[in-house]
Amino acid sequence: MAHINIKETIRRASKNKVTTALIIGGMSIALTIALLIGLWSLNEFSFDKFHPNADRIYRICRQVNMNNESFTVGSDFGTIGTEAKEEFPQIEEMCRVVFMGRQAVKISGNNAYQDHIASADQNFFRFFSFNLENGNPENCLDAPDKIVIDRETANKYFQGESPIGQTIEILGQQFRVSAVMKNMPENSHLKFNVVIPVSSVSWLKNSEWGGYDGFMTYILAGKGVNAEDLAKKVTAMTYEHFPLYEEFKITHFLQPLTKIHFSSGFRFDNVITRDKRIVFIFISLAGLILMIASFNFVNMFISTSFLRAKSIGIKKINGSSKANQFFSSYIETGLYILTSTGIAILLAIALLPYFNQLTGTHIKFNLVNSHFYLYIIILILLTTLIAGTFPMMYILRFNPVSIIRNRFKGGRINLLQKSLVISQFVASFILICSAGIIKKQIQYIKNMDLGFNKSQIMYVFPNNMGKSYDAIRNELLRNPDIIDITAKNCLPNVWRQGNNISLADNPSVMKIMEICSMKGNYPDVMHMSLSDGRNPFVEGKENNSECLINKQAVESLGLTDPIGKQIQRGSEVYTIAGILNNSNTKSLHTKVDPQVYIYLNQVSEQNPILIRTNGQNKDVIKSLEKLWNTYNPEIPFEYHFLDDTYNELYKTEETASKVISIGMAVALFLAFMGLYAVSHYATERRVKEIGIRKVNGARISEVLFLLNHDFIQWILIAVFIATPVTWLILRKWLENFAYQTGLSWWIFALSGLLSLGIGLLTVSWQSWKAATRNPVEALRYE
Repeated sequence: MAHINIKETIRRASKNKVTTALIIGGMSIALTIALLIGLWSLNEFSFDKFHPNADRIYRICRQVNMNNESFTVGSDFGTIGTEAKEEFPQIEEMCRVVFMGRQAVKISGNNAYQDHIASADQNFFRFFSFNLENGNPENCLDAPDKIVIDRETANKYFQGESPIGQTIEILGQQFRVSAVMKNMPENSHLKFNVVIPVSSVSWLKNSEWGGYDGFMTYILAGKGVNAEDLAKKVTAMTYEHFPLYEEFKITHFLQPLTKIHFSSGFRFDNVITRDKRIVFIFISLAGLILMIASFNFVNMFISTSFLRAKSIGIKKINGSSKANQFFSSYIETGLYILTSTGIAILLAIALLPYFNQLTGTHIKFNLVNSHFYLYIIILILLTTLIAGTFPMMYILRFNPVSIIRNRFKGGRINLLQKSLVISQFVASFILICSAGIIKKQIQYIKNMDLGFNKSQIMYVFPNNMGKSYDAIRNELLRNPDIIDITAKNCLPNVWRQGNNISLADNPSVMKIMEICSMKGNYPDVMHMSLSDGRNPFVEGKENNSECLINKQAVESLGLTDPIGKQIQRGSEVYTIAGILNNSNTKSLHTKVDPQVYIYLNQVSEQNPILIRTNGQNKDVIKSLEKLWNTYNPEIPFEYHFLDDTYNELYKTEETASKVISIGMAVALFLAFMGLYAVSHYATERRVKEIGIRKVNGARISEVLFLLNHDFIQWILIAVFIATPVTWLILRKWLENFAYQTGLSWWIFALSGLLSLGIGLLTVSWQSWKAATRNPVEALRYE
């Protein structure tokens, strides 16, 4: 029976080439997107699960209450791990990791920059299951001069020779390669190429309470340990060692290893994270597109049901059961889906490099991964079930005798088809609006008045140039394309240093604030304005007794007349000389932090020098490179633009915008492709009616209205249904930002008009051909 059904399907498909092409083409496109997004999503949800003890590994995190704002931090002082390991027997093992970022390296006399360097405790490769190609995980980091590199780095620097025993200079220190690790898995929240021991970095090795708090501390808890109870004990321990934690009501919690990847709300975090909402948006996008393609299949199947009705009627009269009819339907549907899946797999393989570039990932088709095949099987079965059930339920409603006597013509568009078309346009409308609002939010972020000007700012990390900052600044200012030069302790988008700030005459009023060390002209170069007072650093002389604070700091301290008031930072006292207007120097996902600006006495190698230009950067780069080669002859010259740095803050939103825009285009194409097919067969079934109306004097415009008004109604109903749903979805998404654009009515109106306009054009083409046909030919149709 099955082979007969297959022959019938192939014969029917060859007779209806246009319908077959539309079905297979639409399903192939939808399944390609479902495969790519599905593969990406499987990778996202598999993060860190490859570690054997993943269910017992936790990261010690802080819940911080700062100035009436609560946020989470994934790092702490280095001592918290060592003290907790000694004090609590529930902790079997502990390991700390510090991201060192990008550093200049020297190998065999050659200089380069190396990204993704980390410092870790010596048990790192025993604690985590990052595999070594060669070397011993027990001792590869047990000495301050040892270093572990990954295969990518080994190929980069030691191609054709063994890296073991080779020397690499980092941070002015000599390291010997003790092991080569395999490239860290794509689904790891830790992602770096080089690991050096914590014991090799003096300011990490000698960490103490109140010192550097950038240590990510991981613990391996014993079996059956209650994580919440252990976290409470860790909090109590920190209150004993560091009473300020208790004063600021800072608490600790243990974050499961497998949940770190989806902890995108953390501040000051360097791990690879993803907003889970973005993942679900992508999955929903794939689901919507697959739904639209499946509905297209159902609509086309129903629309052409009169072509297969007689064979179904004969089978019913000959005693074929409903189960057999459904089985036949599933075989026919399955053939289409299997063909589409084969094409989709080939398309997905071809498009994967572009998808990786779009999403910033490096996923691959893992042909030995059982989850991949399980996903494809589920996709095929689910699609076949949806697309194969509804058409047969529709056809089996009709009397087989009427079908045999050619009284079955498929009827006009039924309720099921109306519902499917409306559902398609609901999905399309949601995608159009989403793409519009996301793009509007991104443009709002890019064009928002941040309180400073990040355009035309070039920066370098000076290395040896910092010691001669004044001489270098004077030399560079001879270039007419350079407007001014300044320096700061870190880039404006980075929080490098925070301290407890109190009023000198009322120490009980204490707040955590960002400490920004700067040269005196920094506010002018960055176009930051004063709302009150004066800039005490404009003379360029060292001034360590006065400061500037922003309005948010004034509000946090509860000051009404701040000029001349004194604030205290530890043992240091500063007089407030001026108030800066608030500047959104960080991501617009967060609100403005309270900031204190003090004088930067000495520019160190990691303090960026910021150069404002007039936009003619070619000569500026040449001047800068010339000076760089004089002061840093052994370090490659490298410069950056502040605009690009800020754009990186919204890379996730940019990616979501691009993916949703592509999804919107695909969804619209599929929806209108289905509408084209439905309208075509609906028009063909009314050819005789149209001919009679034209003979009786109906005008072309009246015929067009007759054929179009149902479709227009459906699109309008879809817009009516989708508008509140879309509003709720986008309102929730915008809550992710501290500063939000409005949900403009015109985007909803424009989306509705776009849907209506394209739908009208699609249907009108079919209607126009039917309305302008010779009525004599139309009456001969039957």
